[in-house]
Amino acid sequence: MKRVSAYASHANIKRQYFFLALFARPVFGQKYLNRLKEEAIKFEAKNPTWDNITSEAEIQGMAPLLYYHFKKTNICPPLSVTKKLQGLFLQHHCSNQVKASVLKDILEALNLAGIPALVLKGGTLCHLLYPEPGLRPMSDLDLLLPDSEIKKAHSILKNLGFSTPRETGLQKKHLHRKHVPPSSLVRNGVTVGVELHHRLFTKNEFSDAGYSSLEKFSIFF
Repeated sequence: MKRVSAYASHANIKRQYFFLALFARPVFGQKYLNRLKEEAIKFEAKNPTWDNITSEAEIQGMAPLLYYHFKKTNICPPLSVTKKLQGLFLQHHCSNQVKASVLKDILEALNLAGIPALVLKGGTLCHLLYPEPGLRPMSDLDLLLPDSEIKKAHSILKNLGFSTPRETGLQKKHLHRKHVPPSSLVRNGVTVGVELHHRLFTKNEFSDAGYSSLEKFSIFF
């Protein structure tokens, strides 16, 4: 019996991952939309209560996107699932608005100080690839700066009210990592973390993947 139970559990997990992967695209056409509706019917037939789909979507960072696509395609999971997804959708929407506001303040302060910066990961992707910025959850803000500007940028964050790492975290011996210890700020009840990167990867992986080698590939938005 345990083997059957384990197999059933494994099959259900695979089914969830496959189902979520179908909705991972930010945008899609009518033909794909029809496929999503068909797959939703198949999924519900195997999992009528939609067990764990909400928590798994949140873990994978796509709960808001899943809710958005459900509304767009008129897919109707159980009401309890819809309410949980709606709550997460609103939560991330508000959180991203606050983080975007903080990012704007940081970039303006850096620009005023003459410090160039590239916005990495979610801070850029949510605006470039998604129909709405709130559809791409962000755990923190990531900025890539020239090595020589890290300490100055750290001071600017401190002046903006961020809780910043001690100076020991910025010593040369610590800069072999891709970013210095994170700083954080609480605004409107949302904790906003910021990581100042001086390279994309840890040292010896791609040692030249710093600001100077990547600035030419940047996109303005």
